[in-house]
Amino acid sequence: MIVHPAYPGGRSTKAISSQIDLAPTLLGLTGKPFNAVAGAGAGLPGRDLSKLLSAPEQASTDAVRRQRYTITTCSLISTPSGSPH
Repeated sequence: MIVHPAYPGGRSTKAISSQIDLAPTLLGLTGKPFNAVAGAGAGLPGRDLSKLLSAPEQASTDAVRRQRYTITTCSLISTPSGSPH
């Protein structure tokens, strides 16, 4: 949940986000140019969702997270004692 005077409350989105997006979004909400806040946000793993706040209802579920994930299979290897490795 974000409260900001520029955005009316009571709105929601289907876009999938995460707690790691909070810090980059707060930096985006400062209104400073990207170069001014880039140093403060360097290395942060999240994404800036501030652009999404102007029309959250229109955002699709993958508006923020567009990566495709591949599911792989792994096998357990047993040691001579029979316990998995």
